Amino acid sequence: MSMKVLRVDTHWEAGEAYRLLALIDELRAEIAAHYGNDIARMMREAIVCTDERQLELPFIDLPPF
Repeated sequence: MSMKVLRVDTHWEAGEAYRLLALIDELRAEIAAHYGNDIARMMREAIVCTDERQLELPFIDLPPF
């Protein structure tokens, strides 16, 4: 598999930049409407720790303060 490089022109006029931001907003809204629940579930599962060793702190000494 090869890596693709996406080149994006970054010198726009104000109207062009506005239209791009509007498109990004619309894409975000559609993706969130369609995949929002799945994304939220994925994020919750990512923070759940299933390795019980990670739940124990190996510190025996009390902090010096």
